[in-house]
Amino acid sequence: MANNMKAELIALLQGIRIALERGLVPLEVNVDCKEIITLIQGEHPTYENILTDCRDLLQILGNPPIHHDFRETN
Repeated sequence: MANNMKAELIALLQGIRIALERGLVPLEVNVDCKEIITLIQGEHPTYENILTDCRDLLQILGNPPIHHDFRETN
């Protein structure tokens, strides 16, 4: 599970970076992994570097809302 979570977080980080590079605002973030939302809002020592990068970039983008979508609709 840890590798899957890291992959999800890296994908989120890459998506946020693309949005920032292209100036895609306003932005709404949709994820198909509920745990990502929990991690972004909290702390986890294993993923803290990636989470900090995500939070910092999200703040630059105006802290867009993050929503859960089922995998089939994402």
